[in-house]
Amino acid sequence: MPLKKVDKNEWLKHGLSQFSSLGLAGINVEKMSKALKCNKSSFYWHFKTRQNFLEEVIQFWQDQQESLIQKLHMEHSPSERFKNYLRFLFRKNQYGDLLFFIQREALHDKFLKKVLRNYNQQNNELAFILIIDLGYDEEQGKQKTDLLLHFHRGWYEQHKYQRVSKPKVEDAMKLVNDFIDFEGNKD
Repeated sequence: MPLKKVDKNEWLKHGLSQFSSLGLAGINVEKMSKALKCNKSSFYWHFKTRQNFLEEVIQFWQDQQESLIQKLHMEHSPSERFKNYLRFLFRKNQYGDLLFFIQREALHDKFLKKVLRNYNQQNNELAFILIIDLGYDEEQGKQKTDLLLHFHRGWYEQHKYQRVSKPKVEDAMKLVNDFIDFEGNKD
């Protein structure tokens, strides 16, 4: 069977999937080329080194996240923007343990340490802005942002190996509404 030509995006998608499920062990050129049914030289055509590949995989993921976040801002009402953010936050994480592996490797990789710091900062800022837009003051916004992101982390850990259905996401959103009123029920 002839080997196929694999473009850079295919490598990046596969690399993201592998890193998300296996960490650095998943970034094995030989195994990836077999899975993609191509020659190893295809990898080196697109990427100089394994580290270069990992950096581009992470950038590919960041670009996807940024695109999704931009869509959040298309809603007109603060309530709809926040609901869409929650749906984004609680949806099935197609990238498994990506953040876990980034955190683990960030202990000794400056690039990943910076990625993690920026990701956490952007996530905090986005949640904070959306909460402030709901009418909370700055102090309340900070507290509710911390509560939301900690709640999400625990929720994610409980559900990461389960099928996340729309009703599960809606249930999580109802729980969030108990401490961040986005339905306009504030006293």
